[in-house]
Formats: sequence, structure tokens, C-alpha cells
Amino acid sequence: MSGPQGSAPLRVAVLGGGSFGRALAAAAARRGAEVTLWSRRLTEPSAPQVRIQRDLRAVTEAELLLLAVPSPFVPDLAERLA
Repeated sequence: MSGPQGSAPLRVAVLGGGSFGRALAAAAARRGAEVTLWSRRLTEPSAPQVRIQRDLRAVTEAELLLLAVPSPFVPDLAERLA
């Protein structure tokens, strides 16, 4: 998940700190991405390179957002990100 050879790693944000979100974050980190995991609660990182954040502003610089929250919470989360 890094850019062209010699470029900076892809900045990925995973929104949702449950088991699915942590698995997505770990997979992206294994592929070389710079990963921020946003969670309402602080949780153990799924990989040492994954940064855990509770502040949504931490994901604004991401090039790729992955949503891993229950579907009823998606509209509110999208509004907060807008």
C-alpha cells in the first residue's frame, strides 16, 4: 500500500476500533501504509505501526478512509467528517 517506488507510504485511516477495524488496520500496516485507527474508545493497536486516535481530526490527512463501524452509525460519522 505504498505509492510508486521511492514515494511516501499511503496514509490510511480506519474508522472503527472493533475487531474488523483493527484487522483492516493491521492488514494495511503490513502492506506498508501509514495507518491511523480512530476509535471511540482507546484500544490496543493491532500492529505496532498503527496509531490509535480518539479525535476525528486525526484522520483528515488520510488518502484512504476505511469505514468499519456498524451501519446505523455511518450517517452520523459521515456528517461529523464533512
